[in-house]
Parts: sequence; C-alpha cells; structure tokens
Amino acid sequence: MTPVLLVDDNLAHSNARELIQRRRAMAAGDEGMTLIELLVAVAILGLSGTAIIGMFIVMTSTTFLHKEQANVGNVLRSAAEAVNAAPYDCATASATYGAALSSVTVPPVVKAPTIASITTMNGNGSPDCSGGNTPLELVTVQVKSAENRVSQQLTVVKGPTL
Repeated sequence: MTPVLLVDDNLAHSNARELIQRRRAMAAGDEGMTLIELLVAVAILGLSGTAIIGMFIVMTSTTFLHKEQANVGNVLRSAAEAVNAAPYDCATASATYGAALSSVTVPPVVKAPTIASITTMNGNGSPDCSGGNTPLELVTVQVKSAENRVSQQLTVVKGPTL
C-alpha cells in the first residue's frame, strides 16, 4: 500500500501564489538597464574615446614637430660646417659664404639655409674691412622648416687664422 499525502487546497494555492510573486519580484529587479543607465554609459564611453583620440592627435603633431626640429638642426649644422670650411675673405664674405651654403644638401621639408647676418669687427671696434687690423666675422646662418614652424640660427666666428 502507498502512503497518501493529504494537502490542503488553500495552503497549496497560497504557496503557489507566493512562489509566483517571488519569481516576479526577482524578475522585476533583473529586467535589464534603464534608459538613463544606458545614456550614462554611452556618455562615459564617449568621453573616454574623445580623450584617447585627443591624446593620439597631440602625440602625432608633437612627433611631426620634433622631426622638423631634427631636420632643421641637421641642415643648420651642415650649413655651419660649410661656412666654416669656406675661405676667409672679408671683402666678398656674403658671396663666399652664400656659395658655400649652396653645397649643403637640403631635404624637401626644410628651406635652403640663408646667411641671416655678417657682422665684421676689427680690433678698434669699427665694423669694416678696411684698416690695418684683420677683422673677425660673425656669420649667422639661419634655417627654417618648409612650414615655418621651426627656425634655428647659429653664429660662426670666422677670421684669418680661425
């Protein structure tokens, strides 16, 4: 003989109702994200993405600027060496040093080097080539990038025995 389980109908219905209400309560708290939560998440992601993109833009422009500075510096050193190697001649200094600069190899991102100034100083302080003293020359060489964002100058001291 099998045992018989007696169940009160009212108790069974109330337990079933409680079970259904508990499941609904659990499901109500787990329905997903609200529209405000989604908007906040999208806004945070947008701000983060904007910051990262901005960082890459700054890094890229800084890299290009540093590359321009390096190119201008290299051409400036080559130009200064060419001026230093040119023969000393006080009377025709501008033409002599200008011709020396034409031998410098210049990449396309840099303008050709120029002589910014030539200051001639003889022993008595007058800036000319005449007189008994042989003057010193301060030759300032200038190089600019093609976009004019970078400009550098270097002064070479020239003299008869220098």
